[in-house]
Amino acid sequence: MGIFNLFKKEKPIREVRKVSLNEINEVILKKKQEIKADETDVVNLIKSRVNSLIIEFESEILAINQINLSEKKVEEKTKLIVGENLDRFLVHLKKLKNNLEDMGNGGIQDLIKNLDLNIHEFKNKSYMNFEKATFLIGKELGDVMKSIKTFYMDLNNIFKENKELIETFNLFGRVEKSVEEITKLEEMKNKMSIHIESFEIAGKKSKNDIENLKKKIEYTKESKEYKDKMVKIMEVKTKNDELKKEIDDLRVMIDFKELSGIHHSIKEHMSIINNYRNNFYTAFENDNGKSLLEIIGKNKINDRINKIIEDQKEISKSSIVIENDEILEIEREITETKNKIIDLNNEKLKAEKKIAYLDEELNNIKCALNKEIISLNIELI
Repeated sequence: MGIFNLFKKEKPIREVRKVSLNEINEVILKKKQEIKADETDVVNLIKSRVNSLIIEFESEILAINQINLSEKKVEEKTKLIVGENLDRFLVHLKKLKNNLEDMGNGGIQDLIKNLDLNIHEFKNKSYMNFEKATFLIGKELGDVMKSIKTFYMDLNNIFKENKELIETFNLFGRVEKSVEEITKLEEMKNKMSIHIESFEIAGKKSKNDIENLKKKIEYTKESKEYKDKMVKIMEVKTKNDELKKEIDDLRVMIDFKELSGIHHSIKEHMSIINNYRNNFYTAFENDNGKSLLEIIGKNKINDRINKIIEDQKEISKSSIVIENDEILEIEREITETKNKIIDLNNEKLKAEKKIAYLDEELNNIKCALNKEIISLNIELI
């Protein structure tokens, strides 16, 4: 070990305390209380300089009000323009003076923010009036701008002398803003998590509903009532098939060419003949063969038509409305429930993507926050 190492001081190791989001606010509040007296001194110093500026404004407003444009040797139109802009400039200046008087009590950050806001608003709104009025009025308006410029110079000197204190409060402001953003994002994330949980619960319930509906189908199929109904349905279907065959056979038996030759002079009859020739089955179903029966008259075909009509009546008596089949209704409900599950999964996917985005935002803000608060010997958990 060298002799100089005997006198070399080791740098103290700073202990970094891990804190929660709520604890950061407590740390900031405690730090603010520790430097409250220093803050009050700077605030009073700035307010004192603001009061001096207000007094300067009062004197300058009085001087502007005493200006007599009638003494100016220019056209009346020019005097009018200058006079209007001078009046507007005075309105903005008086508003600035009143705002500075009404700033009230607050911390150093609020004070600086309000000063900047009010003076910049005055400059922006009075700029055109100032430019047009200085054509004739230079000194009085120049004094106002000079007072503001000097005020900012003095303010900058106050900031330089208290740089460390002001930077500390700026740090506090950034930290508090980050904590607010994190809190807001965490709340959004929690809401998304609740939505996902509700989607999962609803999806699970829908899957159970499908299983119960499938069981209901099996139970219905095994019931005597349903089996009897299906037997009747099959019987009606068989009879309908037989009836269709009878109608097809009937069509083969009819000589439409011969009928056309007999009835060619009767327009209504020809219309019936053409309908049956073009689509025999549909035409027969529409009027149960009655119009065809009238044209053909009494013969063996007539007897065949009457038999088909009787068979149709018999089928109608024993027919069952197949559309009311319980199985079909249950299967339709299963399809609707499956579609509902698809919608729930899509909504869940959207919520999961939103959470992934929020996690990324939170990570970025927390990393930036940790860089800020390391100077306070704390780190966010």
